[in-house]
Amino acid sequence: MRNLLNIFTFSTHLLVSIPSLAQQKTAPQEIEPFQEKDYQLKFREYHSLDKPYIGARLSIPGWFISGSTKVTRTHILLTPDQRSKVGHLWNIYPNQSPSWIVKFEFMVDGSSPRSYADGFAFWYTKEKNVVGRVFGSKNYFTGLGVFLDTYNNNPSSSVLFPYLSSWINDGSISYEHSSDGPVNERSGCHLPVFGKKTLTELKISYVDRVLRVEHKNGDHDDYKLCVYEKDVELPTGYFFGFSAATGDVTAEHYILRVATYEVVSNKASPIPPLQKVKPGVIMLEPELESNIFLKILRHIWGLTKIIFLLGALLVACFLAIYVIRMKVQERNAARF
Repeated sequence: MRNLLNIFTFSTHLLVSIPSLAQQKTAPQEIEPFQEKDYQLKFREYHSLDKPYIGARLSIPGWFISGSTKVTRTHILLTPDQRSKVGHLWNIYPNQSPSWIVKFEFMVDGSSPRSYADGFAFWYTKEKNVVGRVFGSKNYFTGLGVFLDTYNNNPSSSVLFPYLSSWINDGSISYEHSSDGPVNERSGCHLPVFGKKTLTELKISYVDRVLRVEHKNGDHDDYKLCVYEKDVELPTGYFFGFSAATGDVTAEHYILRVATYEVVSNKASPIPPLQKVKPGVIMLEPELESNIFLKILRHIWGLTKIIFLLGALLVACFLAIYVIRMKVQERNAARF
């Protein structure tokens, strides 16, 4: 009887522990610092912007503007502080550098003392200047999006807004704006940006298949790392761009400066241009398959545990009946 109970206890513990093991997450990636001595940075003027902005016919040479975007000599305003506005700013030249760095300064301001919305985005995508619902640009985009979401659409979210995040899409995934898109997000961080006195700079680098997104406030701060992703595949021939949108809540989204660099490796074998690469993260599909397998495993073990517990309950009932019956027989035998 005691051995039977020991086996039952051990089996129950095993069934409970296996699902918890299946739910364990993998360790975060080891961050490797960017060694500038190993690279040459070549400024690319045709992918960059600096004051004064207005060229002939109130346009910006090399850039396409649309929607609510307004250009002055000192700044580019993607959206005014009005409802339901969408603004675009896209470079007209495709990028031919397999490794690159884009630095840009921006501000977010408005008449509301507390809430600003919806946010703005930096793009490196196959498509350009397509109006849509993802911060004013296309859903199901192909390439990279770096989003500054300034309004929390999901009350159950555990992140603090404004929230900076990176997204990689091959054109098959929808950005769920109503839930602030947690399903596809690679990584992100909180980034306070509100107010005209808060000048923020983002540094987005894609070098040797490593994506980094860094930020700093003001001229004297050091860059702080927000996104680090290894084994990222982004092809050449895509376009750099910016977009912003407002909804029922509004904000002014300013772009003040854009500086783009081609990054050339000093190593013996630099990465060649990758024009036919599908955007994504290497080994992403096996990871997804592994996650699906773990989900199936947890469901199987959950069902097995229920069956086992029901069987154990039946065994316990039979044991209880057997013990009661034995005691009744002993009492009857004692009378005689």
